[in-house]
Amino acid sequence: MEPPFREGPMDAAGTTPEDQEVIKDVWYKNAVIYCLHVGTFMDANGDGIGDFEGLMRRLDYLAGLGVTCIWLMPFQKSPRRDDGYDISDYLSVDPSYDHGSGGEPHL
Repeated sequence: MEPPFREGPMDAAGTTPEDQEVIKDVWYKNAVIYCLHVGTFMDANGDGIGDFEGLMRRLDYLAGLGVTCIWLMPFQKSPRRDDGYDISDYLSVDPSYDHGSGGEPHL
């Protein structure tokens, strides 16, 4: 079965300008996604638990590895019965990961 005939300009791969616009919208197809658990990544304050300050300090390192997107594991408040997936407050950062003033996120 032959592919359908397509009119208009195409590149060597047979992609039209309209196709290229769709491809741009699907950014994740070419992204380098790094899944990261804040609590095990980098500890900035020496308490033995990774935190957002440590993550921010190492963003250049991740970019140097070619990472273009960071997928964060759960970091919200949780009773920790399900490795943090049992989130009790979706609008708060777990205090062990955030050392900003008054527990407010400082991102």
